[in-house]
Amino acid sequence: MASPRRSSPPPPPTPPSASAAPGMSSHVPPSFGQPGIRISYRPKQLLLGSTAAAAAAAAAASQPPSHLCPTLTVSVPPASIHHIFNHRQWRAGMLMSDALVSGAFDIAGKTVLELGAGTGLPSITAALLGTPKLVVASDYDEPAIVSELKRNVRANSPQQPHNGSAIKVCGHIWGKNVDELLDCLPTPRPALGGGAAGLVGSGLAAPRFDAILMADCLWDPLSHADLLKTLTSTLARTADARVHVIAGLHTGREKITGFLRRAHRAGLGLAPIAPPSSQPLWPSLAASTPVPNGTKVEDDALVHSAERILELEVSGNKPVASTEEDASASADVEVEEHADEPRLTGNRRLFLVDGYGPETEGDVKMRNKWLTVWNSDEPPPCYLLPSPPQQRSASGSEPAMPATMSTLLLMTGLAGRRFGGSHARMLTGWARRCVSTGSRARSALPAATVNALRHAGSRHPTLSQVARQPRPHTLARFNSTSSPQSPKTPANAKVEDPSNALAHYQGPLAGTFTRLKLFSLGSLALAGTLTPILLLAPGEVSMAGRIGLCLTALSTSGVSTALIAWIGQPYAGRMQLLAGDKGASPRIRIETVSWTLRPQVTTVFEPGFLRATSRPFATWEITNSPPPLALEGSDADAGSEAAAAAAAAAVTKVVSETVDVKTGKVVGRWVVKYDASTRTKAGDGWKMEGRCEVEGKPSRYFNVHEELLDDEWRVLG
Repeated sequence: MASPRRSSPPPPPTPPSASAAPGMSSHVPPSFGQPGIRISYRPKQLLLGSTAAAAAAAAAASQPPSHLCPTLTVSVPPASIHHIFNHRQWRAGMLMSDALVSGAFDIAGKTVLELGAGTGLPSITAALLGTPKLVVASDYDEPAIVSELKRNVRANSPQQPHNGSAIKVCGHIWGKNVDELLDCLPTPRPALGGGAAGLVGSGLAAPRFDAILMADCLWDPLSHADLLKTLTSTLARTADARVHVIAGLHTGREKITGFLRRAHRAGLGLAPIAPPSSQPLWPSLAASTPVPNGTKVEDDALVHSAERILELEVSGNKPVASTEEDASASADVEVEEHADEPRLTGNRRLFLVDGYGPETEGDVKMRNKWLTVWNSDEPPPCYLLPSPPQQRSASGSEPAMPATMSTLLLMTGLAGRRFGGSHARMLTGWARRCVSTGSRARSALPAATVNALRHAGSRHPTLSQVARQPRPHTLARFNSTSSPQSPKTPANAKVEDPSNALAHYQGPLAGTFTRLKLFSLGSLALAGTLTPILLLAPGEVSMAGRIGLCLTALSTSGVSTALIAWIGQPYAGRMQLLAGDKGASPRIRIETVSWTLRPQVTTVFEPGFLRATSRPFATWEITNSPPPLALEGSDADAGSEAAAAAAAAAVTKVVSETVDVKTGKVVGRWVVKYDASTRTKAGDGWKMEGRCEVEGKPSRYFNVHEELLDDEWRVLG
């Protein structure tokens, strides 16, 4: 079969018959209502005319019949945050409610999170069904939006609490801290196998959500990265965890494919959908529809898109809307008799990456009639597998990894996809332990695992380090024949050796900022060179005009050069987390480039001094408000003021040091000096206040993509 990228588009689907979709509208709007409008809606079966088949599927999925879900009346949130467009009731949310009532998504006995809830219609529906363990409705963390969502939940909650599932409301901004979302979950439960599967040493698995609902949340590509950060931080890492997505095509399918590519890089993939034989709720493709060969698609993220994304046609609709304070008693009857509610017509076509061409794809109004449905999953991490009895290493201090577990790790991390970042991170901690344990632990690795680790080494140097270790006897053919070359630095350069780093980070925009600086410096040099030529060359332009042109060119180039230098100077190109000496806190080695394109390395000896900054185009700053210094040891314990004064004499800490890599000279230091005259009593001991002093020109601000930091960086808080 031809690839979706290369084959000619199949013929458009046949128009639905009048009997299949009574009251079919030529205009199918993607959203309804205005801020403050009350919308009444009764979730029903997805397919018109297929109630019996849908009811059978709902019963098989342990879902209650649809008549148990009453008419829901919700208020549209205010337009307090215009750019998120939650001041409408989106059709995808109404169809998500239909899908839940129809049993299309398995949420029985699971913890469910809805992102971008808006009016909360799907969350309320899921809670009224009574099958989930817990439902959490979440939208933008703004008081007016969250308050309206809470009012909708309260207004539609059953009078008897035992008649539905527990539902909570929590504000959350995508990409930000997810602790408040996770705090809504029940307490951690015993992990599979009773081993150290989640929290280290506790035998408990960190609680996450079993199912996440998203209805029309993909229209803004600028929010995809933040959305994925929230997804990967809240989705449970189990085999049956799913992200259920309904997205309209009114904004174009390139928004959907762009999100899928980002999701693939984040470790999420398209999950198989149930075939129509076992799930009659989804329409089947026409018998004459050619199914493309997904193996010919170059994009790994979309290789299964044709068979795992449902592209379905929606019948026209218009829900009942009112501005009354209380829904009338006849609203149920009116909605019940309304024949043109959001349902599926029964038509389905293949999801093609490049679409169906301008004529068939049509304008926005035509695209409004089609939506996509799919599930995303994340393979379970290795720490959820049953743990075999641990063996002691040769030194007796660290448990060695058994060979059987090594094979399971490989199968779990590589099943069905490339070795992604999230799966490689699962092995990083164990790989580092193998490096420190010795050859006995490494010899337990199968040959295939060594190849996989070496393949992933470009992104995870710790894994590559394990793959390069010498292997005994027959496995010697996997040895690395060349040692990695260290960067050429002067002998007097005070640069930490990153080969034994605990964690690594590489900024994806380092090359871009370098090119921008080169371009800006080149334009400034060109303007300076052409200025005397323009002034001295004969021409019809007056001297005043020439001077004005020269000043404009010089000022524009100078301002752009200074702005690019100011933006790009704190950008961290590379960063390593280094172990401290003798129990000291870890150190951070940060590589940046000055405005003159000179590489610099800043070693932060006290990571506790790093704080979030309000400076634009920077993430961290070294604070100029140092924490007080506590006096430790016998001097503080003795409680003697004289002893404390003696211990406090001339205490100086070097917080960070910036070095020019080419010359090896120290550019500057960030130092904290604690004054003995500021000592005060603190409990049984003493503490002193300090002040920051700057020596030279050290780097203070750093721009880091925090969403790219691995779990090892959490030691920094």
